[in-house]
Amino acid sequence: MGSLRIKHSGQVFTPDYLVADILDFCGYVESPRILGKHIIDNSCGEGAFLCEIVGRYCRAFRAGNDDIALLKDELQTYIHGIEIDAGTYERCIENLNLVALKFGVTDVDWDIIEGNALKIKIYDGAMDFVVGNPPYVRVHNLETDYTDVKQFTFANGGMTDLFLVFFELGLRMLSAGGRLCYITPSSWLNSLAGENMRREIVLRKYLTGVVDMGHFQPFKATTYTLISRFEKVEDNDRIDYNVYDERVGKIRHIDTLSYDEIQINRKFYLSGKKELELLKRIRLSASDSYVRVKNGFATLFDDVFIGELPFMEYTIPVLKASTGKWSRAFFPYDEKGSPLAYELLSESESVCRYLEDHAERLLKGRKRSETPDWF
Repeated sequence: MGSLRIKHSGQVFTPDYLVADILDFCGYVESPRILGKHIIDNSCGEGAFLCEIVGRYCRAFRAGNDDIALLKDELQTYIHGIEIDAGTYERCIENLNLVALKFGVTDVDWDIIEGNALKIKIYDGAMDFVVGNPPYVRVHNLETDYTDVKQFTFANGGMTDLFLVFFELGLRMLSAGGRLCYITPSSWLNSLAGENMRREIVLRKYLTGVVDMGHFQPFKATTYTLISRFEKVEDNDRIDYNVYDERVGKIRHIDTLSYDEIQINRKFYLSGKKELELLKRIRLSASDSYVRVKNGFATLFDDVFIGELPFMEYTIPVLKASTGKWSRAFFPYDEKGSPLAYELLSESESVCRYLEDHAERLLKGRKRSETPDWF
């Protein structure tokens, strides 16, 4: 049931340590500066972000004011959320009540809406902060009406993902000078689906910082993830490039990049300045020395499987990395990658003879009867 929920609704809940890091990166830190500021998680789930937000807001408020009635009013006024699933919504309210109770606040009338964020516009242009972990789900797995998705500009390129729509939705909610911070797959940097989003980013230059999670997998879903920070400011050309150091669980600053430095052929790339300069020279080179590799593979006996083979059946063209030369490789597999039956290969006399000539090496001392796919 859990995997189905992830597939169709995109619900993947965020670990507490990442919630704290994302809020810090967004600038929603525990200080008087967050008081009186509107913040929303528009796909709030059970309230991972909102619970930490309420805790920070209450501590910042109580540091200089003991008026519980006023604190309650501010929690109802400045903290917002949207959740589409009824059961998850109820758990979110319960969790928020438990956090508020720790500060002596009860009976809060939370501004958390149970509904479809794609249809809600009352927060547009009103939020100082938009944060969260928007749903990751491909459009063909959506349970919502597909027309709700296609009304968004960011959803009109390629086979889109719902998290791209939430970027547009979140940016729409921001007020002037407001900040958005999401953790999402990093695919929008160079995917076809993310092309419209990148075009808008280049035009508006709202992207001000990223945290590349690299090979670190904070979720069960095996996807490369990225924390992105956007600010509705003018004349920005600075993108703070950071990585997540999983050894110490901290965000580490690497470089400050310009929009020109991260763009290559309308796609975005993240690295230090020197690495990006080298990558740009390679990608923009007009040399014929480069080829597009569809698949890479290795063999235990290159001299048997690759070279001037005495047959053409069951072979594929290959470029050998060690020599840079084109050749042909014996490839006895079907389209799904399963070995072809020896009986099928034996129909070709030249293939059969070639395999028999090299059987001793390929078997490496094993009995053929025990290894039917020895070739």
